[in-house]
Amino acid sequence: MGRITLNIPRPPSVNSSNAIIPVFSKKAGKTVPRRIKTRDFKTWIKEAGLLTNCQRLKPILGQVIVEIEVTRPSSGRRADIDNIIKHCLDLLVDHRLIADDSKVESVKASWVYRPDAPECRVVVSELTPTVA
Repeated sequence: MGRITLNIPRPPSVNSSNAIIPVFSKKAGKTVPRRIKTRDFKTWIKEAGLLTNCQRLKPILGQVIVEIEVTRPSSGRRADIDNIIKHCLDLLVDHRLIADDSKVESVKASWVYRPDAPECRVVVSELTPTVA
């Protein structure tokens, strides 16, 4: 059974990953909103990607189960764990550790309160087919 474990920086919330800026569109002949990645999100993509590449992990091509443990921000700021899941799954797909996020059969995400825990731990386990 294949298994991947990643220790990466805590992903930014989906809500703070993009900004909307006005851009003039020649086609529309007016200013239209355009979504861009924020600086914090770009930094996280780069750092998490480098840490992922350094581990030289073998991909899991079939169905998978993903477990995500995240240390709660110490700032006391409210945070929703579901806003972190998407970036973790996208990282796995972008670095070809899983074929596609449609291959994820189950996701378990939880806050961790241990001071020695990594900011974010992602464990991907191959789903073994059951034989009837």
